[in-house]
Amino acid sequence: MEPPPDNIVINGRHVSNCSTNRDKTLECTAGSLFKTRVQTGNQVRLRLISNSASAPLYFSLDNHTLSIVEIDGTEIEPIATTRVFLNPGQRYSVLISANQTVGNYKMRVAAARSCFHLGHMGEGAPSLASVNYQAVGVLSYDDVDDDLKPIGNPWDLSAKSNNITGEEPWDNACRDLPFDLPQPKTKKMASGVGDGNYHSFIFSREDINGTVRSYINDVSELEDFCIRVHTVLTTHTDPFRNSKERRHLVESHEL
Repeated sequence: MEPPPDNIVINGRHVSNCSTNRDKTLECTAGSLFKTRVQTGNQVRLRLISNSASAPLYFSLDNHTLSIVEIDGTEIEPIATTRVFLNPGQRYSVLISANQTVGNYKMRVAAARSCFHLGHMGEGAPSLASVNYQAVGVLSYDDVDDDLKPIGNPWDLSAKSNNITGEEPWDNACRDLPFDLPQPKTKKMASGVGDGNYHSFIFSREDINGTVRSYINDVSELEDFCIRVHTVLTTHTDPFRNSKERRHLVESHEL
């Protein structure tokens, strides 16, 4: 299983605290925050792209609501929310309105800690914990000095609703938006798909007595598959004695 990240960055920037790192030769007071500006009264589009390798993330902006208007290249009817849940590789566009008190506000990209494996060889994630499991950026209004203390309050990422946008669209922790919730802004007919081009890859995960096991199409044989391949390479014998078994394993793991 992938180790947890040591840090989270916004546009390549964030501070670090390596005091928990075993390599004591590292400089422990390094890094800077990503900063950007808006003009009072303007509406701004933010393009969110998760470059994470394994950890899902939450994006939010203190005191500001978000309007999701695009998902993975498809413009959609606006969806109001206070946060965006991003799995690795996902892309969203959100609109924000600069309608709050003039000042500095924190942009937050927080690790969805309940949605991925934090422990690794019993060590946990001390480096990530040292930055409170999140990256922070600064959104400044007008000509406000961006070194001044930010104002505003963070959103509750576990809240099911709030008194501004109402019910949150994320109906389940660690899940994408409900499939039928985003509606394309431009309606298009689905492309015709031949009978030989229907493929479905269903990913699932379960915890059995503390051991997390992943499945693709209800198959969890990757470890056994790798052991068998290693046997072929090192002994030049074929452990796939049954051709049906060989075909099943190869088809299950050539994704």
